[in-house]
Amino acid sequence: MKELPKDDFEAKLKIIYEGFFCFAFMWSFGATLSEDRIAFNGQVRSMTKVKFPEGGMVFDYYFSLATL
Repeated sequence: MKELPKDDFEAKLKIIYEGFFCFAFMWSFGATLSEDRIAFNGQVRSMTKVKFPEGGMVFDYYFSLATL
């Protein structure tokens, strides 16, 4: 297995942590919402660096390490 340079490793680690944090955040706070999910969807998209596809809501997607 090829080792990543330290800078690449740290950058990928930050992406992994932010992806898992965003997923946990949106489900821990957003799962209880019923009518305000659309507003919460916009907030999550605007305040995270995680790239979501344009279609659907953030609740339709999951974070996968296979894409890194």
